[in-house]
Amino acid sequence: MPDWSYRTVLRPLLFALPADTARAVALRSMGRLAQTAFGRGIVDAFGHMRPDPRLKRSVSSLDLPGPIGIGAGLDPAGWAAGALAQFGVGFLEVGPIGTGPTRLPSYRRQPEAAGWTETGTCSVNVEELIQNLQPVGRRSDRSPAGLRIICRLPKDVRDLTAELSQLAEWVEVFVLLHNVASHLDWREQRDIVQRCAPDVPVWGQFSLEAIETGRALLPEFDGIVFDTATITTTGCLRSRIKLDAVQQAVEQIRAARGTDFPILISGGFTDPVDAVQVLKPHSHNGADLAAVDTGLVFSGPGLVKRTNELLLGQLPVVSTPSALPAPQQSWCWLFLMGISLLAGGGLAMVLAATRVVLPYDEQFVGMTRTEFIAVSPRLLPFMTHDRFTLAGTMIALAWLYLGLSWSAVRQGKHWAQVTMQASAFAGFFSFFLFLGFGYFDPFHAFVTAILFQFLLLSMITPLVPTLILPSADVREDAAWRAAQWGQLLYIVHGAVLLVAGLVISAIGATQVFVQEDLEFMELCAADLDAANPRLIPLIAHDRATFGGMLIATGVCVLLFSLWGIRRAQAWQWWSLTIAGGIGYTAAIGIHLVVGYTSFKHLAPAIGGGLLVALGSALLYPFLCGTERDKPSA
Repeated sequence: MPDWSYRTVLRPLLFALPADTARAVALRSMGRLAQTAFGRGIVDAFGHMRPDPRLKRSVSSLDLPGPIGIGAGLDPAGWAAGALAQFGVGFLEVGPIGTGPTRLPSYRRQPEAAGWTETGTCSVNVEELIQNLQPVGRRSDRSPAGLRIICRLPKDVRDLTAELSQLAEWVEVFVLLHNVASHLDWREQRDIVQRCAPDVPVWGQFSLEAIETGRALLPEFDGIVFDTATITTTGCLRSRIKLDAVQQAVEQIRAARGTDFPILISGGFTDPVDAVQVLKPHSHNGADLAAVDTGLVFSGPGLVKRTNELLLGQLPVVSTPSALPAPQQSWCWLFLMGISLLAGGGLAMVLAATRVVLPYDEQFVGMTRTEFIAVSPRLLPFMTHDRFTLAGTMIALAWLYLGLSWSAVRQGKHWAQVTMQASAFAGFFSFFLFLGFGYFDPFHAFVTAILFQFLLLSMITPLVPTLILPSADVREDAAWRAAQWGQLLYIVHGAVLLVAGLVISAIGATQVFVQEDLEFMELCAADLDAANPRLIPLIAHDRATFGGMLIATGVCVLLFSLWGIRRAQAWQWWSLTIAGGIGYTAAIGIHLVVGYTSFKHLAPAIGGGLLVALGSALLYPFLCGTERDKPSA
């Protein structure tokens, strides 16, 4: 559920359902998807939200991959733990636990407060919780980048000794409610937990209203959790954080217990700015951890990712040109791959517009240009339209490669490197489609071999980060909301290109022609085969090659749009828009020039061009906004 799908389609659909139903549908569907490694990979690939290694936190004895987590108000039973682990979070709060059947509160949305009201009790069955945590793994098996589990306990844990021992294998922190009858009662509860789980820290849970009365208990805790929810006459209200009150409470605790005492602020964050102001990365007076709950529902799943990026932006700006020469860096070889593809596409376009068939084509078929024309006056125009469209796609992909390698890979952006390499591999594998039609093109093989070397060199040379810039994408505005639709359209566009490439490749390696092709040439396949048995393999080579190039372009556009869209990155707009313009202008224009004007045949290209135009229009204010248009942190 990245923002581009959630804010455009899924949130309106979910908000049309009762809150309890929508919650169950969303969390349980994500949980089922995350039950397999493949499903977790899908979540990871679509969101690409894992926290940057520079955000790792050591809080007392607890090591986390990042300071932003999910509060217990969102998924207390851990239904979607495996999926939420892919959202870029460092920890997940679950519970309170119990021995009976799981009982969750009833939820009622409060849109005016960007939150919800909970009525009724919450008690999560321990066996069910452990089952839900299976995709996350046991505590001892988790990697340094794995999700940490913080488990809330009920007021009385005396009947949970066996369950606490079980959970000790899965939980990094237990959290006790502070509001017991006396200090002695709290110590009794704490001692029970520590006997059952001696190596698991015990933190105390406070509300902001209760911190004054509970301050005397602070020395008894290993850490503290501030739950920002408010108890009202209608239930427990979870809404926007009371920033001033939270900051004041954190400063008081820091004054009393020092900078090493773990503090977690749970819930109420609706934008990245509030979370960063509570954490205060440049000060010793901030909290250590922050958990989102309502913000994930109202602002979108990308809230965690945007908060992580803003936190990265608070790090000292690093601008250190690498001492390595360009040929020893990955971006250089990817850039050369783009240059070579651009040159090859330009040459192919010139040849397609003039000679059309090359000497080795004529040698393979055993026919001259005059003999080609004798078969049908429209045969060469048909081949022209195939080869010119292929050349336009090559140039469009080359333009994307140049933008990605120069403006992103050169700056150390891992997502851009993966995008280019995945796209290139897809294109290179399509070369072997010649096995389906029997025409081994020696020049095509030579170019493929040269470009493949650039790809391999990009994989063995390092990706060198040279610049860390603050994220400007901190609050929602009209440009951000429009950009979610623009991003969605480009993702759809990339997926459509990928599917179209697979279909065209399959047709090129098998039946070769669609009905509109034969109608344009005023021939049937048997006529071509009778004229020369090698004509169809030659044409099939063009079709399958075009399909392979579409696959590579589809992968590039899809991953670029999934992972790369960021505010005020004008190069992204120019890369996507110009690439689309080149590809569709070449495809539609050559059809008009040669007279192949079947609307059914041209409809996919026209639809794709409209997708690019509308997507670019929606993305323009977001990607091309000036510095003064950026919201500040």
